[in-house]
Amino acid sequence: MRTHSSFEMRLRPDSFRDALFPSLYRREFGKAGPVAGLKALPPLRLSGEFDGEVAELPSAFVAGRLFGDCVARNGSAEAHALLLSRPASAEENAAIERLKPAFAACIKERQTVSLTPIAIRATVGEAMVKLSRAAKDTHRS
Repeated sequence: MRTHSSFEMRLRPDSFRDALFPSLYRREFGKAGPVAGLKALPPLRLSGEFDGEVAELPSAFVAGRLFGDCVARNGSAEAHALLLSRPASAEENAAIERLKPAFAACIKERQTVSLTPIAIRATVGEAMVKLSRAAKDTHRS
């Protein structure tokens, strides 16, 4: 007698985002290198990405997006190196060290930010994908 079994995998949305954006960045921009002109781009607008009210988004999510955007603009070459490094490697640790000046530029006085390397990759990766795409579109115009 043969029994049928099934397998179901559930993935939390934030876990999916953590993996998605660094991978997208490597695929789209890994070989070409960091796109120039990220710092001069207009701010990314969350309202253009969501159907609902931005005010209803969790404040931690919004803060993370703003932080990632700031870090990507202030350290695009270093962010590029981070996203191309292998996770949990000495190369990743060195890339995070080189990003520390960008982190400092993006943290307000008396503010504390605590992120894991996975969260740094995800936050910076999302910003790098979106800013790099916007910069490419601007250069085409």
